[in-house]
Amino acid sequence: MNLEDLQKLKDTNSCPIGDFEGADLSGMDLRRANLSGAALKKANLSHSDLTEANLSVADLTGAKLENAKIHQANLEGTLLVDADLRHANLGSANLMFADLSKADLYKANLTNASISEAKFCSTTLPDGKISNRDC
Repeated sequence: MNLEDLQKLKDTNSCPIGDFEGADLSGMDLRRANLSGAALKKANLSHSDLTEANLSVADLTGAKLENAKIHQANLEGTLLVDADLRHANLGSANLMFADLSKADLYKANLTNASISEAKFCSTTLPDGKISNRDC
């Protein structure tokens, strides 16, 4: 994690292509934040508010997003491999072309989310079933 990137995010609510790998961002207010292309591998974003945030083509591999508010966010092309999205609100989010392989979406809200072309392989769906649609 880059501390300068974290300070920039706190000051401006924007840090595209920032390095937040392994960062603890839990509970943060990141509404409308620009994190496009950011490295967020294994970051803790649980209970964070990412409403209307731009996370397009970000790498959230192994990230913790349980109980996060991610509704109306742009996650197009985002890597969410092995991400914990249990109980997350992804209502009306753009997940087109996102990779949700091995992600846990148990009890997540996907109402009106755009999931066309999203990749599901060993993905736990909101109802607890496993989807291997794209394996």
